[in-house]
Amino acid sequence: MPAIPPTSGPILLDYAPAPPRWRKRARYILLASILLATGFCAWRWGPYAWHRSQLLYWQRQCLNFSASPDTVVYEEEPAAAALLLQRSGYSPYVLKRRASSNSHPILVQAAAFHPRCLRTLGTFITLPMWPLCASGPGGSGSGSAGAIIFLHERISSAGHRRLVCVNYAPDTDTFTPGFIQAYNYEACVISPATWKRPITCAPGSYTVNVKSSWPPRPPLMRVYAGQVDPADPAHFTIRYQMWGQEDMLDGRLQDDDQVTLTPRHPPQWPRQ
Repeated sequence: MPAIPPTSGPILLDYAPAPPRWRKRARYILLASILLATGFCAWRWGPYAWHRSQLLYWQRQCLNFSASPDTVVYEEEPAAAALLLQRSGYSPYVLKRRASSNSHPILVQAAAFHPRCLRTLGTFITLPMWPLCASGPGGSGSGSAGAIIFLHERISSAGHRRLVCVNYAPDTDTFTPGFIQAYNYEACVISPATWKRPITCAPGSYTVNVKSSWPPRPPLMRVYAGQVDPADPAHFTIRYQMWGQEDMLDGRLQDDDQVTLTPRHPPQWPRQ
């Protein structure tokens, strides 16, 4: 192998010329401008972005809310209600009930369920219709917000996507076996918010001259969590019991943003 002859002089390294100082200054100015712009955007729009992201998150939780068909969301039977009141999400709903038509009314604590996602969503919303969902129809004064018996997204036949919330808050002094809008239940129909569009509630309808009285036996009302119909995006069902009789409500979101609740076989008022 031939030997490499030694070099006769020092090895010269080819360095690139140093960049002009104005380029360094330009980079510093650009970096400072980016930091200032980021800080200004965070100060100007940060609270709005945080508020809107939280609203959209809890709204999505409500749109996708579900509970098993056997989950009791409203219970008047005293022993069963007492057990439910020990669980998270349930609050007392104070009623006056008579053991018989001739007895004096006594105070009874029913158990009413209110999902956490809806309670939290309400902290980000200020709407005229929202208190009806939060406190029940007419403000019964029972100390409870009533029971949320259905909460989920529904789509009307015209393609209107809405968050449907049904709040059941029965009369605290007497009783009627029917489900009457703005008397013992309120259906809030909510147009979901986006990053640019605010959340809105459809105006509700109101009913007057409702007949109610003391039944000869306590109804021991029980309502199960409403269920969506996978075959019909506008339809949902709510199972309930009174006087030991069971029935099903058919709920439907209409194109005018109203909700109907129709019983299939209404329980019969007891004679004795």
